[in-house]
Amino acid sequence: MTMNWMNRVQRKGFLFDYFLNYHNQFNIICTYQKNTVVQYVCRVFRRSAGAGRKISSWNNKSYYYYKCSSSQCRDFHTNTRTMSTVLSPTLPIGSSRSPMSSMFNLAGEADDDIGALSAGFDRRRALRRRLSTVFDTPSENETKQIEKLITQTKHRDSINEESDDSFEEKSKGIKVQDVLTQLDKVIGFRGRNISHIIVENAVKELCTAYDFLEETEKLTFLNKLALNGSVDHDSVKKLAKSLVETSDENSQLNIQERLRIALIPKYQWLFSQIGRLEGGVKFLVDFRTDLSEISLKYSDTSLHLKTMNNSLREKIEMWFAVGFLNLERVTWNSSCDMLQKISEYEAVHPMRNWTDLKRRVGSYRRCYVFTHGSMPGEPVVVLHTALTDHIPSSIGYIVANSRMRMMSVDSSSDLGCGSTEDAHTITTAIFYSITSTQKGLAGIELGNYLIKRVVKELQKEFPKIAVFSSLSPIPGFRNWFLGELKATQKNSSEGLNLINQEEIKRFSTILGCEADENEICTRLHCLIAQNDWVEDESLMEALENVLMRHCARYLVLVKRRGFALNSVANFHLKNGAVVWRLNWKANMKPRGVSESCGIMVNYRYFLDDCEKNSQEYMENQVMKSSDQVKHLIRMVSNEVSSPVSPKMIV
Repeated sequence: MTMNWMNRVQRKGFLFDYFLNYHNQFNIICTYQKNTVVQYVCRVFRRSAGAGRKISSWNNKSYYYYKCSSSQCRDFHTNTRTMSTVLSPTLPIGSSRSPMSSMFNLAGEADDDIGALSAGFDRRRALRRRLSTVFDTPSENETKQIEKLITQTKHRDSINEESDDSFEEKSKGIKVQDVLTQLDKVIGFRGRNISHIIVENAVKELCTAYDFLEETEKLTFLNKLALNGSVDHDSVKKLAKSLVETSDENSQLNIQERLRIALIPKYQWLFSQIGRLEGGVKFLVDFRTDLSEISLKYSDTSLHLKTMNNSLREKIEMWFAVGFLNLERVTWNSSCDMLQKISEYEAVHPMRNWTDLKRRVGSYRRCYVFTHGSMPGEPVVVLHTALTDHIPSSIGYIVANSRMRMMSVDSSSDLGCGSTEDAHTITTAIFYSITSTQKGLAGIELGNYLIKRVVKELQKEFPKIAVFSSLSPIPGFRNWFLGELKATQKNSSEGLNLINQEEIKRFSTILGCEADENEICTRLHCLIAQNDWVEDESLMEALENVLMRHCARYLVLVKRRGFALNSVANFHLKNGAVVWRLNWKANMKPRGVSESCGIMVNYRYFLDDCEKNSQEYMENQVMKSSDQVKHLIRMVSNEVSSPVSPKMIV
């Protein structure tokens, strides 16, 4: 292989080599002692961690092979050449400034090392990094070994690409009618004495063809499967009639068994066959995602889709019983693939960069996941926990701004993750983020089991820990309150005063309008809808009591079918938690303000009372709350007009 350019960059414990050959095709071999290098290189290519494939081990190093387009190749070539110019080859990690930076008038910061590389070290944007770099030429022996690995890999890839390309072309040429014909063929195998190899191959072809269907074609496929694969009602009626008319006990048992089999839809058999395939369970989880989303999007779909969705949910629920799930703790030393997925799946408090991720899996933090044997390396549910000595009232205490100036992801300073934990000071565990990563598992209770398992793990690790609480967002509160303001303007608030007379006068002075409730509600609706109220300190102070008491009302009194309307509240209350404390200005980031006007809530778990509280909520719809929350609710009914006292907190 002829190479125009070759360099090796050594970076804090790992290195990667890159080559540009005369075909202008980019190949990269990565060696690493830290898992982060794989994702580090992938982010430069803007590719997922799965893009790399381990091809060999040599000299106690693992080698990964990557390919990318010519344009990506040129971009990376430019980036690395620019990096060699901007960064001093002898700059030690931790140095405050690059000797070369003054030449280019460099100043500023980047989110992280990967972000800096991805940005190409643009001199105008002045991105300087604390990277240790060494530019040299690999030894002759290293070059020969690496060239040999690349040649072998390119040969294997050429074979795989030919088969993949032909298969992809064949799959793209498949018409939806061909897939429906294949579906009929597979369903026809049910109950027949056919080799399992034939059935398995036919099911594989069906699953592969389904993945290439467009959304409207998937709708056609799902409708046919739901209709043709449903229960044969005529057969069920005949068997039910025979069961009623038969008096012989043995005959009744025989008919009962036949009736049980007849009541099982044909697609249940298909789901079982798919579940036996390698990767089949993941396919069914994704299949249910399609089924749910398409059913929601096309409202005119038949009830057969809903029935099939429920049937598939029951099947998946059995496979994802808690006994089949594995509890894993994620740390900075976990696989790069797992860390990347933890970052991508985080839905409650999105991660900004690698330093943010490192903080959340470092000291005084715990990240636990449930994984399933049929989906290796794929987190099913993720729970982030902070270890403290008190229950915090602000998310900023837990998820600090990780936009660290000039900070390498390999450095532990100023991140809160390099210090040694003092087990004697840890008395409280705060569950501040729990995320279900698979949409196809919606409606399957897994988060509550994860919390119970994590509580046991933490009690083993920290004997002094006794307080367990969440610090939870309140999604939907702002929109609900805006609806209440609008209803007040239309005089349809059912007699409930959103604002008392004293507050009307205060808002009138601040807003410079008449002391009229409808006028003030109109002004407040506009300010809250546009989040402009956060820019006025006096207005924020005036809104505190109003928003806090109606937030308490929203969580405890506003219900749907007897249960809490808010999904997060419903989740924790079903687990036996108590609505313990509302926290003003707990999350003033744009997302927190847009969701709940910056308010967050602590749901506290009193372990001895969890079972009793859960039973009361599920059976009698009784919500347990603290004195602070009860006090806020009484203020809604104008029974109490004084501000909330900290002494009222349990």
